[in-house]
Amino acid sequence: MSALSRLIGNVTLSKKASQRLSRWSSPLVNILKDYHDTLTDVRKFIKAHPYRFSVYSGLMGVLCYLWTTRPRYGSYVDELLVYCNQLSQTPDSIRSGRSETELSKLMDLQAQNKLIYVNLGIVSLIMESRRFSDVKRYQETSPYIVSPWWTVHRNILDVGVLGRWIYLGKHMKDFDISDDEWIDIGRK
Repeated sequence: MSALSRLIGNVTLSKKASQRLSRWSSPLVNILKDYHDTLTDVRKFIKAHPYRFSVYSGLMGVLCYLWTTRPRYGSYVDELLVYCNQLSQTPDSIRSGRSETELSKLMDLQAQNKLIYVNLGIVSLIMESRRFSDVKRYQETSPYIVSPWWTVHRNILDVGVLGRWIYLGKHMKDFDISDDEWIDIGRK
């Protein structure tokens, strides 16, 4: 007796309706059987290898957490604008030249639409595009001039993980301390 016939019980159907129902119900019953077999195998694996299962489930939990907390492109642009506003409110006399140079470079790239967001699942990358979206030059379209894949790391500007952009935060570290100020103090 199939699961569907047990579910339906004493309902009488015409022969044509019964054929239609069996045509649709048999794949569903097979899918339910497959799920039942899979869950039975998982239960047996958990009983046989409890430590391995706990390690696997812990790793899956960490990967899921990294997946859900990876930053998006919008958060990068928002954070970049917030940092630029903070830097603009800092007086020139104490502003770090390193932070100003890096942020102005990033803002120029963002204004030219040359920032590329790459989603790698658990990590996000912001890369600099060497190509212009509006102009097609021979150097960009020729397969003989394209840079090889092992030089891609030169274009990476930032790495995002756990909801944070790593290099953008490093650029803003001590943004309100002028490097020239400390050089003068060190000479005295």
